[in-house]
Amino acid sequence: CLAEPLGCAFNAVELLGVEPEETVLISGAGPVGLLAALAVREAGGRPFLADPNAEKRRRSRPFRRAVAAEWAGDGQDIGKRFDAVINAAPRTETLIRGVAALTDGGRFCLFSGLTDGGRPPPSVLADIHYRQLTLVGAYGCLPAQMGRALTALTRRAGAAEALIEARIPLESVPETLPALLTGRHFKFIVKI
Repeated sequence: CLAEPLGCAFNAVELLGVEPEETVLISGAGPVGLLAALAVREAGGRPFLADPNAEKRRRSRPFRRAVAAEWAGDGQDIGKRFDAVINAAPRTETLIRGVAALTDGGRFCLFSGLTDGGRPPPSVLADIHYRQLTLVGAYGCLPAQMGRALTALTRRAGAAEALIEARIPLESVPETLPALLTGRHFKFIVKI
């Protein structure tokens, strides 16, 4: 439940070309955003997380400490510019605010699809053009990226454990799914 999304995050980080010490904002502090922070750290970058949900900020603290990811705020007004941005939440607002948070020449990775039906204003395209920003999409992972994910999770077992909310028996899946679909939970492992 962690290796596949981390492998996908490695794909995003590679497509962005994250270099050591570069600052990378991840919009969304759920499990996928947190795993993206781990991928950034593994590449030598400096991950920052933003999310409007105060509960996610509280619950993500142990993981953020384990990977030295900094909190950038609620995503409204970051007040800092980043070398790269990864959206790990399916809201159009993550694209709009993420592009605004980039340094000139920065890179944005559309990692989470935008499923809210919103449309970015033309000013976002103008920013991409005039500020010479790069926009890349990332979806899925390659076998080598999955291998890197397994190695990183083994090496950082404490951080990985912070993302496991519960281990549940197979018969508890039907009653657990509605809660999981709210987006307020981390990962569940089903014991078979």
